[in-house]
Amino acid sequence: MAYSTILQIAQAVAPRLQLPTPSVLVTTVDNNVLLILAMINQTVQDIARDYAWPELQKEYTFTLATSTASYALPADVDILLSETFWNRDQRWPLIGPIDAVMWQQYKSGIIASLPRQRIRVKGWTDKQLFIDPTPSSDDNGQTCVFEYISKTTFAPRTWVASTSWLGNNACSYNGNIYVRGSTGAATTGTVAPTHTSGTVSDGLINWTYTDAAYDSTSVNNNDTDQVILDSRIIEDGVVWRFKQERGLDFEGLKADAQTQLDIAKSKLAAASIVTVSRMGSLPNTLGLWSYPEGNF
Repeated sequence: MAYSTILQIAQAVAPRLQLPTPSVLVTTVDNNVLLILAMINQTVQDIARDYAWPELQKEYTFTLATSTASYALPADVDILLSETFWNRDQRWPLIGPIDAVMWQQYKSGIIASLPRQRIRVKGWTDKQLFIDPTPSSDDNGQTCVFEYISKTTFAPRTWVASTSWLGNNACSYNGNIYVRGSTGAATTGTVAPTHTSGTVSDGLINWTYTDAAYDSTSVNNNDTDQVILDSRIIEDGVVWRFKQERGLDFEGLKADAQTQLDIAKSKLAAASIVTVSRMGSLPNTLGLWSYPEGNF
């Protein structure tokens, strides 16, 4: 799917605000255009956290290791999707993420231990996923999986073969994001980056895979950065927020934008219902406990 760039969104909303259409965005000195950019970032941030948008959902797998009780979460994780935690080798769900009270009850032996693992997410600067009981040698090498909502709400320019690329500019390809460390402009090679770790050359440029969040704080000097949400909803949000900042009438536009946002969410909700859980909070635990112990 092709997404609109931040410049394209700015160019779409400018006429609605009775402003000249900008030719550049990030490097402009025009205060109105700079405000449009700020409102793009604000709108994307607000809308991204308003719903479990499919565009922001990702899957993550990790491998259990003997005597290892904690595992790193992906760097871009924002919200964990409840009831998606599974041990694929055992074919059973992991219990949780459970809250602090229940975790301590388990660890203290107040609640009887069960064969299936329980999970808890905690930490500040370096969030970790903790598993109890600690994996034994019997668990070693087993694959676990869960889904989450990513903080990545923007994507850098899509990699294209034999194309000039500025220094330090990232690229995206097949849902992955890659960065380059060199500062000079260069031309891409002919082999698209597809790796999910380390650094690989496309034939001319070395690209390093990153799972760090690519959000509004990452949008730097790149009018070609793409918003990976519906541009029509973003545009409506930018227009009323811009007018609010300028002290103009915005309530009617805000109501219209909210209506369109609600319609988009209701269409998705009709197709599938997703329960979301902020990291460390307690989801539908009873639903998880209802699974029988052992393989099934």
